[in-house]
Parts: sequence; structure tokens; C-alpha cells
Amino acid sequence: MAERNTITSLQRLIRIDQSTVRSIRLEDDFRQVEALPNYVLTAQGIATLERVFAGLAHQGTKAWTLTGPYGSGKSFFGLFLGRLLNGASSSRRTLATLHPALAENIEAWLDSTSGLLTIPITGSRASLQTCLARGFEKVLQRLEAPFSTLLLRDLRAVKDGDSRLLLGWLGHFLEEIRASRAGYIGALVIFDELGKALEYAGAHPQESDIYLLQELAEFANRSGETPFAFIGILHQAFEQYAILLDTATQREWAKVQGRFEDIPFQEPPIQQMRLLARARESVELPSTITEQITAACQLADATGWRPAMLSPDEVANLSQSVYPLHPTTFVALPYFFRRLGQNERSIFTYMTSQEPFGFQEFLAQNELGTFIRLPDLFDYLSANYQGRIYASG
Repeated sequence: MAERNTITSLQRLIRIDQSTVRSIRLEDDFRQVEALPNYVLTAQGIATLERVFAGLAHQGTKAWTLTGPYGSGKSFFGLFLGRLLNGASSSRRTLATLHPALAENIEAWLDSTSGLLTIPITGSRASLQTCLARGFEKVLQRLEAPFSTLLLRDLRAVKDGDSRLLLGWLGHFLEEIRASRAGYIGALVIFDELGKALEYAGAHPQESDIYLLQELAEFANRSGETPFAFIGILHQAFEQYAILLDTATQREWAKVQGRFEDIPFQEPPIQQMRLLARARESVELPSTITEQITAACQLADATGWRPAMLSPDEVANLSQSVYPLHPTTFVALPYFFRRLGQNERSIFTYMTSQEPFGFQEFLAQNELGTFIRLPDLFDYLSANYQGRIYASG
């Protein structure tokens, strides 16, 4: 009883590090120094980085689509990648601690240059050409280079014209940045929320030409000594955004995406468990609670509830970090949201929002010693995802 009286309210004890759950808007966050302090580079991120660097360094593919469900960390990875190849020392240090060999190879390839001039774009419901021109304009306006004014003038003259004019301008752009004293060796376009521009193209086929993406992919893959790389970030395949168009058009859209190397991007459930544990601010729990968690983990291990790729010790350590989630709830949480087509962002919404039966409501209404169990999670899903549950299988 003494331990319960020390801190009676769970809300006074449990905190979520809000900086780990913030949403990313690529265009706005790219120049913000504080945007990446708690980024966790996962195994999925490292594998994706290896594929991208292999294409850049060995004259391979330089046009990719990064496809994964809502909230799976694609934008955060795009921010990290863009900064890494743009010469950010903090991103290089992060990579060096996790994959020293890859960090050394990238460092050698960049060879003390400024790296690739990164053009971050956050898509909107506008034509592809408009989104691209806006992204280049923002970068050129920030550059302190003698050629910026001329390039901006020429871009504004061609952005509403034929796609070949834009590609011609892009070739001139690469020549200018390579010849300048800024130290860039090429350029990297990261087009986040590309699906919004594709939705617009599907609804306004006379205003937005999907084949511009095909031309950009071919342009990127042919770029040599002055590399131009393009990464489009999507929630689904190209043709899914053309669902209102005829079947033949959908097939044509699929062919356009075929010019890109597609990289599926979705963290496995055990990685989501680790990310969730890292988001919690550390707290020392009373021995009575840690003993209950240890016993629950042992029971979970004995009954086959423990994920096979996690050791008993890691499950126990992670479970201590996410109290008051009961170990069985903790294991189930990523699978619940994956079945509903949601991912990390929705898990963190559950943890941080004021939704009925959510994590924060539980903290406010319960005392130290209680656990969030599977019935509590069921109540949350029933209250907040009822329509989706009834519509699913």
C-alpha cells in the first residue's frame, strides 16, 4: 500500500516523449535542425539506404518508389536520407554507429563534397509539374549562388509548358550546380505524398501528365557523372490512384511505375514494439510491478505468446518500458493496427490522443498497479474503429 500512496495517479508517472511521435512534412522540416534528434534508423531503413546507395555509386537505378501503408515512417526516413546525402554530419554520425562500413562507403563516395543537392517536395492536389516546380523554386530561393536567379527565371518560363521543356531545364540545372562553387555533385528529388499528385492526375487527366514521371525516371537512370536521383513516396501502387479511370489507363499507369524500382517499406511488428518502448520516457517502477511483469512474460513465453524473433530477456526489458501495457497487450498492439491497415502512427495516436478508452484516458482514470489488458484494447478499437471493423472481414 505504501508504494501505491507514493504515486497514486498513473498520469503523474507515465510520459510519452512527444518528439518521437511528431508528424513530418518534408518540405518544411528539411531545414529544421531539431527535426531529427530522436530518429531511430531501423533495419528496414538501413536495407533501403543500401539499395539507394548501390544505385548511386555503381551507375545502377536512380529512380525509386518507396511504398508502404499510412504511418509506417516513410517520410521520416526520406528526411534522414535527404540530409545524409546532402552532407548533414548528424545523419552520418547516426549511420556510423549502426553500420560503420556503409557510413564509410558513403563518406568516400561523397569525397568531402556537399553531396547531392536535395529537393524535398510534399505533394498536394495539383499537377505533377506544379508540385515539382514549386519544390525547385523553394530550393533555388534559398541557394546563395550566382546562377539561382537565372534558373528561377527560366523555370517559371517552362513550368506550365511541355514536359520536354522542363526536362531540358533540369539538364541545365544539373550542369549549373556541378559547375558552381557550392560543391554539389548532383541532385536528389524526394517527392513525399506523391499519391496526392497522382490522385489529381487521375481526376484531371487533361491537366496533369502521368508520363512526366516516366520521363523523369528515364532521365535519372541515364544520369552519369552528375547523378540525378528521384524517390517518390507512396501509400499504394500507381494504378490504385487511377481507380476511377478505365482498365487500360490503369495498366498504363502500372507501366509508368515499372520505370521505378519499387521498395516496400513497412516495419515488422517486433520493430514497432521496439519503437514504442523507445518513445516512453524512462521511469523506475516499484518492485511489485516489475515482479508482475516478469511473471506475465514468463507465462507468455511458456504459452507461445512471445514473438519468436524476440528473446525472453528482450521481451521482459521492453515490457518493463511500456507499463501499464500488459505484456500480452504489448505483443498484440502492432498486429491489431496492421489488420486495420494502420501502423506506427496509429499506435502512437492511441498512446498520445484523448480518444475514448485510449492510453491517456486509462492513465487519468487508474492508479499504479493496474494494467491495460486485451479487453481494454478491444474497448478502444470498438469505440474508435467500429465502422472499419464492421466493414472488414
